[in-house]
Amino acid sequence: MTNLNEYIISKKVKNKIIKQVNKSIRAMVFLPMLVFAETPAFVEIESTKAWRSGANHIIHCKVQSPNLYQLSSHSSAKLTWLLPEGTLVQKGQLVAEQDGYYLERNIERLKIEIATANAQQKYIEEEYQRLIALEEKQLISPSLLNDTAHQFTQTKLSLKMLVEQLKEAHYRQKNLQHFSPVNAQILIPQVLLGQQIGVGQNIVKLQPTDNKELVCELPLTKYRQNSQLKKAIFTLMDKINLSLSRHTVSLKEDSQTLKIYLSVTQENQKLILIGERLEVQVGYQTSDLVRIPHDALELAENAYYVWQLNNQNKVNRIPVSIISTQSQHFVVKSSIDAGDKVVTFGKQGLIENQDVRWSGMPITTSKGASL
Repeated sequence: MTNLNEYIISKKVKNKIIKQVNKSIRAMVFLPMLVFAETPAFVEIESTKAWRSGANHIIHCKVQSPNLYQLSSHSSAKLTWLLPEGTLVQKGQLVAEQDGYYLERNIERLKIEIATANAQQKYIEEEYQRLIALEEKQLISPSLLNDTAHQFTQTKLSLKMLVEQLKEAHYRQKNLQHFSPVNAQILIPQVLLGQQIGVGQNIVKLQPTDNKELVCELPLTKYRQNSQLKKAIFTLMDKINLSLSRHTVSLKEDSQTLKIYLSVTQENQKLILIGERLEVQVGYQTSDLVRIPHDALELAENAYYVWQLNNQNKVNRIPVSIISTQSQHFVVKSSIDAGDKVVTFGKQGLIENQDVRWSGMPITTSKGASL
């Protein structure tokens, strides 16, 4: 009997010990989870820096002339002289010349016709005056007087038409010689020497040399980030200032770029060549730009974000737009101010309004006990 009682007591003690051990084990297993659940995320932070130089980026441009000049024939005449391709000419210099033989003969015929029309008009006018005197004495019929008046009007109009034809012929004769309207370079001739050229036929194109501009392609993202194009500063070769003359309002479908046209001052025209490809620096003055470390940037959902630390030691995800890239920083446009703290390491797994701690700050539990 004694042995049975001892067995029962020992069994109860054993079960009690087992329960205590299991309880201790459970406490050891769940205690770290509780501590970690209550412990804020540990991150590294860095302060943003002010950026006073505005936004800057590079665009690629090509030098061209805003206009070409086309020399065309005013008369049907043979081309007798033409400067070769590539020749540099000054404003007013002779470029091409056509034969004037047939035009000269036409002018002489018009002069003879005008002299004949003058004589005819004089005769009809005298006859008309004579018939007026006879009509007053009722010696002729009114119809004869009317016919003569009509002939007199017709001769005056015919003479006027011949005079106008002579003026046109003189103008065509004057334009048998073709002069350059600007300082230019001769491009590929469109006709051959000795060729009979018709009225309006093209002879040669001229490329102006003193009126060059740069045409550039501005990416759509850059245009939207800095929509105030008129306030932008354009610089060539770090020293030549350019000015925006115009820009297109439609995009190139294959590249999603906007064309802008930059003018060059007259003293800098000789520094650039037609067809030359150059890089132009574009600068925008704006107050909402800051520099952030490379490690602070996070790419998610096809957009860029940073985690900003607020005054309650919580983090918020802020969208940013990259304006330019530097060796250690990004220049971004956002609602972040200079001096704000952003997370550089430990971004993985962060959520909105999450408590965080960073290097140099004591990490405590929710009950205030230091770890």
